Parts: sequence; C-alpha cells; structure tokens
Amino acid sequence: MAMEARRERERRIRDLADTHAVALAMVQEVRDRADRQITEHRAAADRAVGELVELGERTDAVAALLGLSLADVRAARRRARAAADGAGPTVGVSDEETGEAGVRGMSGADEGV
Repeated sequence: MAMEARRERERRIRDLADTHAVALAMVQEVRDRADRQITEHRAAADRAVGELVELGERTDAVAALLGLSLADVRAARRRARAAADGAGPTVGVSDEETGEAGVRGMSGADEGV
C-alpha cells in the first residue's frame, strides 16, 4: 500500500511539473504575440503622425490634436521615416524620451513649428 501511494505521489508531482511547464510556455507565447502587436500598433501610430505632418499640418497643431508633446511628434516622425527607409527604430530614442505616444523613428527636417 505504501509503495502504491508513493507511486501516485510521484505521478502527481510529474503531472504538476508538466502543467507548470505548459503554462509558462503559454505565457511566453502570449507575451511574444502582445509584443508583436504593440510594435505593429506603434508603427501605425507613427505613420499616422507622419502623414498628418505630410498633409501640411504644423507640428504644434498635430501635437495639440493628438494630445502629444512637440518632442513626441518629432520622435514619431523620425521613427516613421526610419521605418519607411527600412532602417527600423531610431537608435538612441528611448520610450522615456518619446513619452507614451508609442511611435518609432523619422528625421528632424520638419521640427520647426
């Protein structure tokens, strides 16, 4: 009887370890998917900012319309340009510098207001 109880306990331990491993793998999958979606949405937000400026809207007007700072608008435009040029995110521009606007890289040519 003791041997049977021991085997059952060991089986239960293995089952719980397997359940734990599967759950952690699922968490990582969800995180990876969320990271990809965040990146895609940030890029779309950057493109929208860039298009507003390209339509002739002044940087300060775009900032006011979207509730962003001028620095956020400029950073978004830089990231959008870099992405359009295939360069990817602008090096040296952190999320802290761009605020919560969540947009990725362009150039500084239209930083004037």
